[in-house]
Amino acid sequence: MLDKKDLEALRIIDGIRGLERGLVTDGKNGLQMNLTVDERRNAFSSNRLPNKKTKTLIQLLGDNLTDPVVQPFLGIAGFSIGLGIYRKLDGTDGRGDFASGGVVIAIVMIGAVIQAVTEWQKEKVFALLVKKSDDRMVTAIRFGEKIKISVHDVLVGDLLELAPGDLVPADGVLVCSSFLQCDESSLTGESEQVAKVGANKTLETFENGQDSASAGPDPFIISGSKILAGTGRYLVTGVGVNSIHGRVKMESTNSTEETPLQKTLTALTKHIAISGAFVSAWLGLILGVQLYVHDGPRSWKHDKLIEIALICLAINLIAIPEGLPLAVALAHSNASHRMLQDGILVRKFTACETMGNATTVLVDKTGTLTMNRMSVVTGALGTTGRFQNKKARFSKNVQIYGNAGADADTRDGEEVDADGPPVMLTQPFIESISSEVQEILVRSIAINSTAFKQPGEHDGQLPVYCGSQTEAAMLRFAEGRLGMISSIAARAKSIVVAEFPFDSAKKCMATVTKEAVNGRSPRYRMYIKGAPEFLLEKSISILGDPTEPVQMRIEDLTPARRDMMLNVIKDYASQSLRTLGLACRDFGTWPPVDSDLPLGEAGDRIFINAVQDLTFLGVMGIQDTLRPDVRASVEGCIRAGVSVKMVTGDNVNTAMAVARECGILTDRDLVMEGREFRALSSEEMDRVLPKLQVLARFSPEDKKLAVVKLKELGETVAVTGDGTNDGPALAAADVGFALASGTDIAKEAASIVLLDDSFSSIVKAILWGRMVHDAVKMFLQFHLTANFTTIFITCVSVVASGTLDAILTPAQLLWVNLIMEALGALVFACECARPCVLLRRPERKSAFLFSLQNIKMTVGQAIYQLAVVLTLNFGGEALGYVSFDERKVLKTLIFNTIVWLQLCNMWNNRRLDNNLNIFEGVSRNPCLLPVTYGIIICQISIMMFGGETLSITPLSVKEWAVSLLLGFMTLPVGVLIRLFPAEFIWKCVVSPKSALDQMRHGIAAFFRVGRGLGGHGPSALERGILSSDDEQGPLLGESSVDTADANVSGTGNSSSNPEHTPLNSNIDEEVIVAMG
Repeated sequence: MLDKKDLEALRIIDGIRGLERGLVTDGKNGLQMNLTVDERRNAFSSNRLPNKKTKTLIQLLGDNLTDPVVQPFLGIAGFSIGLGIYRKLDGTDGRGDFASGGVVIAIVMIGAVIQAVTEWQKEKVFALLVKKSDDRMVTAIRFGEKIKISVHDVLVGDLLELAPGDLVPADGVLVCSSFLQCDESSLTGESEQVAKVGANKTLETFENGQDSASAGPDPFIISGSKILAGTGRYLVTGVGVNSIHGRVKMESTNSTEETPLQKTLTALTKHIAISGAFVSAWLGLILGVQLYVHDGPRSWKHDKLIEIALICLAINLIAIPEGLPLAVALAHSNASHRMLQDGILVRKFTACETMGNATTVLVDKTGTLTMNRMSVVTGALGTTGRFQNKKARFSKNVQIYGNAGADADTRDGEEVDADGPPVMLTQPFIESISSEVQEILVRSIAINSTAFKQPGEHDGQLPVYCGSQTEAAMLRFAEGRLGMISSIAARAKSIVVAEFPFDSAKKCMATVTKEAVNGRSPRYRMYIKGAPEFLLEKSISILGDPTEPVQMRIEDLTPARRDMMLNVIKDYASQSLRTLGLACRDFGTWPPVDSDLPLGEAGDRIFINAVQDLTFLGVMGIQDTLRPDVRASVEGCIRAGVSVKMVTGDNVNTAMAVARECGILTDRDLVMEGREFRALSSEEMDRVLPKLQVLARFSPEDKKLAVVKLKELGETVAVTGDGTNDGPALAAADVGFALASGTDIAKEAASIVLLDDSFSSIVKAILWGRMVHDAVKMFLQFHLTANFTTIFITCVSVVASGTLDAILTPAQLLWVNLIMEALGALVFACECARPCVLLRRPERKSAFLFSLQNIKMTVGQAIYQLAVVLTLNFGGEALGYVSFDERKVLKTLIFNTIVWLQLCNMWNNRRLDNNLNIFEGVSRNPCLLPVTYGIIICQISIMMFGGETLSITPLSVKEWAVSLLLGFMTLPVGVLIRLFPAEFIWKCVVSPKSALDQMRHGIAAFFRVGRGLGGHGPSALERGILSSDDEQGPLLGESSVDTADANVSGTGNSSSNPEHTPLNSNIDEEVIVAMG
């Protein structure tokens, strides 16, 4: 029926009545639980899709063992084992061949198991994120009450409510609706909005022959579609695998798109692999020629041929950074899992790494900067009624761009009393107003609302309302102050004939009720609430004195009274209060305009014509307390080089007051309203945007325009949103943050969902995004050092030996490769987020993957390791290793030293900056100590029990001490490398003469450092090595931006506040600290 939208089939089963009977439910009160939940699920299935099949641990292990890079190893190792067996049967000693092949297979298996386990854990994390992402809350009516339930708990027969921004959770048939518009493009491919009408009304039209079965509005609600406008209720007829959207998802395949970082690393891996293959091929050719011309026995040549093949394959394997994709995937997995624990749900994994380089954040005020726990604290009713909970506080005026927030003290030559009527405390004032005014306030608040009380839940003494927290604050005010028993009771007394949900373009919402008037013809009253300035503009009258005891008095809205109310609104806004206006209008008939227009056009036309000539009732001041950590979080963003701009639909004065409290707005920054921003030319927008910090009365279209323009200026933009219309801006941004309290459509368009709606979570997302980049750089730094060192010494030693003997055997090479690939990837991917990464500016989009700092550490450590190993190898005779047996001991010593060099360098590479504390956060990395202990135990075991199988000769205590000492010397060498200014390397490249002059001044400064640091002004050291900033060239791939770009990339709101200036990670300052 739903697949073909078959009205004839719906008519045959008697429409809604037939569905109620067949599904044992009620189209008004929802499920009555005549059937248990389990009975319904057994009969109709649950609203869950079967988990997609993922690979088992055994399958992942099989994939790793069938890798084209690994298979040649297994083939040659198997051949070596076979050769050993053959020689054993032939009566010769084949133990060496057998053991060599067995060891190679064992090490390959260990590496494959480690990689399979880590990939399996990664898949489990991703499955958890997908499961969490699919879960959301929907509004259901059960036993006649509205409740919030998980989308997975929806049952066939449930009566669900639909509102703008919802994603339809299950198939069904519409019971009733008000101007409901759906987007079914994800299922049908049609981009046009689809109008939906209740089943009974549709069948009536269909039976009268006015519409065919395939034309006009229909009552069929398709799962997966989006609600764009209007409201409605529908009966669920299909869930899970029995729904249309469920079947489509089951047939679709998950395709994982590479992130930008992964694409960059894939290209880098390809280049490194080609280089490794080239080196391996040339080495094989050279060794093959040497073997051919060698006059050794045939059996020796056979053994050497196998060894050469294994060495060449090992070099090729070492050259390919196979751990790099694993490191990236694990870094994403670890960061996403840790972010979920911090209340941040990553829906698109590209967002995790992109957020690390965000330069601008456009943030909503309500819920993100504030607690979203609202309460009415003051208000103005009619011309004379003023009330507040406590003495009001006032804020200073702030520089405003254009006419935003201009004073409204005079209008048309008339003066306005700035003081206004006296202000009473709330409770005495409420007790003084007439019953008629009180009644119209209760009805205006209760009926014109979509919020509802969650049964059985309380926040302290206050009931918990679901829905808009602004509406919840109004309902609590009506219940606590106006004597409203319950919103449900107030709504039950009313006959609602039309609803117009809130829309940011309309700036208000409205509900129309049918009311009897003393036995006369019924009248229709529209209750409207929204932006008070907008309602004042549409009003021609205003409530008079609300305390008038006889009859509610309505007076003309004169310019003076209008300005008086505008001053009240401005006063509330300056106190960081959200302002909400109330108004109404009576009609003799409804609808007041032609309703034969298409459904969407009719609804818009009716609303536009109805919201005119209103009676303004009053304005409420609603307090939403700032989150306690928001100012510190904003300052953290600014220090990280990320500009924070507030985008809100609120009054400009409210926006400015809140922005000042948060630290977003300074005296040198600009404030602008949406209408003024739209009027700017493209060039003016480019000039204004970098200094524009508060964007008030901005529509979703304005927000998207700001996002697009900032991206054109080279910014990496993150934006928050919670509404249906925020979808385009969230999709257009580099990273879209949806609030958990936002609509389903906003969450669907977003890359990340803030489960706690807090701005501090955005700072955490920046932190973890930078750690993803850092984890990859740590691994690359570690891998390239070990990669280059191992390949170089192996090639040089085997070619120069004359006997085709390499320093490291194939099995030893594979053990070193295991350390620097799988184990290294595991350690660096599990690094915890360090707050210090927020003390540097974001990287440019065009920045090279490796900065000069990374190159300095990689090259420095490679030089040290090469110096150690080559000295041991070629200085063996001078060290006393002359005989054959002594050379075997030397080779074992070198192998042991190489392993300890890599292990210590793994620790050394835990930091990318110049901080000398490489032990920070050891306890927060769950893999670091287990991997370290594992390597130590395995290495000691190899050295103790490896024997001839691994070409190991026992070492003396002195030789063990030498190995350990040379390995641990990596750490002090790392300290020296960090102390060496990276800028000096750049100067050596671009300006050697300047570098020599700087070195000369630095040496001289070294001897004057005591006097320099103890005196006044800049130190001698600063004037020496650290002098001449103007001569200093830009760092290769450095994350910092130049001064001109800084104004664009987010330092505009910190220009007048030195403590907000973003800190660049400066090696020079750290040299002073370290040496001082």
